[in-house]
This record gives sequence, C-alpha cells and structure tokens, in this order.
Amino acid sequence: MIPYFDREKLFYWLLGMSAAAVALPSNNYGAISMVFLFTYWLIYKPLMPRIHFLLQEKWAFIVLSIPFLIQVFGLVYTNEPYKGILAAQLSLPFIVYALLMFSALYDKGLSRFVLKWFFMGTLIASMMGLTKAIYYKMNNLGDYFFYSRFSELLGKHTTSFSLFIVLSMLFLMHEAIKGRRKWRVVVPILLFFMLMLYFISTRISIIGLGIGMAVLLLMNVKKRKWLALSVPILVLGLFAMPNFQKRFEPSGTEIGQISDVEFRKYHWKSVIETIQSRPLLLGTGSGSDRAFLFEKYKYYRLTSAYELNYNAHNQFLEYLLDFGLLGLFSILTLLSYLYRRMIKDKNGLGLSMLSVFTIYFITESLFSTQAGVVTFALIMSVLLAYNPEKA
Repeated sequence: MIPYFDREKLFYWLLGMSAAAVALPSNNYGAISMVFLFTYWLIYKPLMPRIHFLLQEKWAFIVLSIPFLIQVFGLVYTNEPYKGILAAQLSLPFIVYALLMFSALYDKGLSRFVLKWFFMGTLIASMMGLTKAIYYKMNNLGDYFFYSRFSELLGKHTTSFSLFIVLSMLFLMHEAIKGRRKWRVVVPILLFFMLMLYFISTRISIIGLGIGMAVLLLMNVKKRKWLALSVPILVLGLFAMPNFQKRFEPSGTEIGQISDVEFRKYHWKSVIETIQSRPLLLGTGSGSDRAFLFEKYKYYRLTSAYELNYNAHNQFLEYLLDFGLLGLFSILTLLSYLYRRMIKDKNGLGLSMLSVFTIYFITESLFSTQAGVVTFALIMSVLLAYNPEKA
C-alpha cells in the first residue's frame, strides 16, 4: 500500500504535468496526461468525502461544466450526430477539471503550483521554437521568425500559443508584485516572452496583454493607479513594429485584395446570415452542418475562409451558430458568474486572466480547439477553487 502522503504527492505531480503539457508541441501530451490524471483521481481518495466537498461548491461546478453540458444537450437534436459526439468529447475537460478541483480540499497554494507548471511548459516550448528557428536560419533552411511560419516550429496555432504566453506573463507579474519572485529574474523572462509575441504577431494577444496587465495592476497596486492606465498604451506600441505591420496587410480574395477589417466584416456577416437561417432559440445542435456558412464565404468570395472551412472566429457567435439564444445565454452565464466570483473574492490574477479570455473570445472560437478548451477549463477551475491572493 502506498502511503497517503505519497498518493497526494503523485496527484500533484500528475496535475502539474497536465498543466505543463498544454503548451508542448503535440496535443497528445496534454490528452494523455489528463487521462492519467483523471484515472488516478478516481482511485486515490474515498468517494463520500469527495461528494461532500463537491456539494459545497455545486454551483461553481455546474457553471464551469456549462460548455460540456450544452454540447451534450445539443446531441439530442443535431443533424450531425458523429460530429456532435466529437464536439462533446472535445468539451470533456470542462467537467473533468471542475470535478478535480471541487471534490477535495487541497493545499491553498494549488493555483500557484498549477500556474507555475503551466508557465514552465510555455517557457520550454518557446525556447524549443526559438532554437529551431535560429538553427534553420543559420543553415539557410528558411526564415521562421514570423506568424504561421514560427507556429510550425511550436506545433500549436499562433493564437493558442500567444494565449499561453500572455497568461504566463500575467502569472509572472503577479508573482513579482506579491514579492514571491525577484523582479530582476522576472523582467528578463517577460522580455523573452515579448520577443515571442513579436515573432508570433497575433494582434489580439497585444490587446489582451495590455488589458490583462491593467486589470492586474488596478487590483494589486494601491498607489499610483495611473500606472495601470499607461500599461495598455505602452503595450499597444508593439503594433508599430514591422512584424505586426505585416499582419495589417490586405487579405486575398477572389476579387482581389481587401483590408483585414473588410475581411472580418464579411466573415462575421456570413456567420450572422447563417445564424438567421437557423432556429433562433436552440440552433441546430452540437457539431451541426456548416455547409450554408461555407457557401456564404464563397458568395462573398472569401477564398481562405471557405477553402480552410473557417469557424466563426468569435466564441459568442460560435455558440449562437450551434445553440441559438440558448448558447449565447449559456456563455454569458458562465462569464457573469466567473466575473462576480473573481470580484467578490478580490482575485486580481483570476480577474486579469478572465479579462484576457474574454478579449480572445471576440476574435477567436477558443472552445473549438483542444488548446483553448483545456487552457480555459484548467486555469479557471483552479483559480476559482484556490484564490492565489490568499496562498
């Protein structure tokens, strides 16, 4: 029989590995680590105490499980059962991590422990990507220091990896503000992450970082609040740099080049017209057919959109597309509950990270990717259960 202390230690180790694996090049690492974590959780503690703790936080558990529950509900009336099952399967981390966090009483520093491992995974993956890019450049194998080219080396979508970096930077800043890490150690790492964001050149990451930093400073700096207002302005200055200027170049369509704003306008117009063609209250269910949407992309001659089968690129529109007003209500309920709890608990780090997720929701369908689902489910569950301000 393994001693209880060792069983607890093993659970923490598996949880840390699950957090670190999120940013690593292959999605398989994250999926495998989560399976091991959940399987071990099923056997390492008695059932009744877990039910007791879960009932104490039943509303937090239910709310965090909403994205999974709505996918299961959508299976009842979907016109694509197989795709619906895959969509529900993709959403499993929402209920898994909520179950893990709210069914036991862990050390109060659990959130810092998980975020530290998440940060380490992001740092290691970033260094791997940079090393490969330098190697290829030195050996005349190509320039990988920009956007999708750099993401090829990371093994992750540019938007997803930029989210990992932004969240890691907020964690590091919070650690330094609280005096848990020396600024002379934190600042070089922050500058390294800024360099990574420059290479990735995902514009929403700069907006998210600026707002996230502002919220973090407003919640944690008692004097000189003007610093919090100046940070977003300084961060937005990155848009003036060459890599980001390239990202504002016109996009190609069948009728020529159009600005990014125009492309996004017709993209979302296609999504909204598709929503209008579907049942308003419930939509058409989990994993429902997108043929009408892709035809709209073709109608507006958005070449890349219909060739690559773009999703809505907006989490709110994505839920409207599949689940109608019920979907929009569900995600607004989720966010409202999280904001209320973070503000009530004076959870500055949680509030700043939630703000970042909300910003990303405007231009990305995060819950349509494994990276987005796991990152949101893990970080929000652990921050809601264990306030890092009280660690």
